[in-house]
Amino acid sequence: MDEQKKITVVINGKDYFVNHTESDEYVLKIGQYVNKKIQETSVGGMKLVEEKATVMACINIADDYFKTWRQLQDANKELETLRKEKRELELKLARNQGHY
Repeated sequence: MDEQKKITVVINGKDYFVNHTESDEYVLKIGQYVNKKIQETSVGGMKLVEEKATVMACINIADDYFKTWRQLQDANKELETLRKEKRELELKLARNQGHY
């Protein structure tokens, strides 16, 4: 089992202590991503109320997640189609080579 580590990430100007088993760099990157999403909720330099900014950031992160998931599903479908085409071409090639 991986050893638990603790790191501090700064999100929206506040320190959060995160227990994790990943690399520190990875956890910091996640923290930076969340912080960026919260900062993006500021409109025209006006800061949203912290709770609203956090909820909006969560919605944006969920949107990113679902779009990425959809892209992955589409890529998997395309990969399966290409594998099927490859098998068909290999069979066709094998049949053609048998005729010479």
